[in-house]
Formats: sequence, structure tokens, C-alpha cells
Amino acid sequence: MRLRILLAFLALGACAHAEELTDATFAKFRAYIMPTEAELRFMTIPWYPTYWQAVLDANKREAPILLWVMNGHPLTCT
Repeated sequence: MRLRILLAFLALGACAHAEELTDATFAKFRAYIMPTEAELRFMTIPWYPTYWQAVLDANKREAPILLWVMNGHPLTCT
């Protein structure tokens, strides 16, 4: 119960200090939201659309394969 009250006060405090979106503040908000170059580095990795294509390429290059497997939706991590 105390945690809920604390979170409510924190949310109210965040809303009280929020800036209004105007033409003058648009660039600042856009720069804050857009991903940085460092955050987009994963896009440079040559991912394979299927496991089998990765197996064929790994066999040619005698290289290991990283296989990422997850159960459920990626945002809820079930």
C-alpha cells in the first residue's frame, strides 16, 4: 500500500515538471527519443532469417552459431 502511494506521488511529480510540446521544444524531445548510434549497433550484425541458413554458413566458415531462444512474448519474458 505504501509503495502504491509513493508511486502515485512520483507520477504526479513527474507530470508537474513536464514541458509542453511546442515548436521550440520539439527538437529537444526528438533528440531525446531517437536512438543513438551506439544503441543501433546491433543492426550491423549479419542476422540470418532462418536457423538453417546460419547452419549452412557456419559450416562453410567453420564458425559457431549463437542461437537465442525464448519462451513467450519478449516484453513479458514468460
